[in-house]
Amino acid sequence: MNIRKQTAFCRMHKRRTALNSGNEKGYPKIDWGTIESRLAKHESFMREILEGSRPSHYASLLKEKVESGKNRTLLKTDDSVTPGYYGPKGLRVMTDFIMRRLSSVIRKRAVEDRLISARSYTGYVQAVLMPELAVRLVMEDMDVGEGEARDILRDSIEVGELLHEETGDVVAYESEDEDIYTI
Repeated sequence: MNIRKQTAFCRMHKRRTALNSGNEKGYPKIDWGTIESRLAKHESFMREILEGSRPSHYASLLKEKVESGKNRTLLKTDDSVTPGYYGPKGLRVMTDFIMRRLSSVIRKRAVEDRLISARSYTGYVQAVLMPELAVRLVMEDMDVGEGEARDILRDSIEVGELLHEETGDVVAYESEDEDIYTI
């Protein structure tokens, strides 16, 4: 077996193991076709966090980091922004949703709120709003409270990274050297 086949086999085995692990732990199969409507149900919740009328676990963590002067690059290498079993694809989908729906509010609040402006509003989205949104989805999926949902997010990162990878742009083109299509 050549290296490419060995790598593909290893990857397939890791994915299968992650799928079995996720099934054993009760992680749901994600319906990406309905995710937008699920996210929309939590828009007012995120708006309340932005406006300061609702407390946020992740905003409190970020505030501690900002006030202590630690972690000026926002995330240490051992911190993951991957939203648990939703994986990198979920990260992109949730971040895109937040930016599309709340960017004007975030920009306005960045002028008024030192916490938002301290690490850029994109950093705030990934450190506070996206994880809060992911917690809400896990609470729905698994019928658990906030604390347990945060634990599930943290414990399921590897499963998400293997099962819900972000697929890059794929461009098909005709090779000039051969009469084949290459992807």
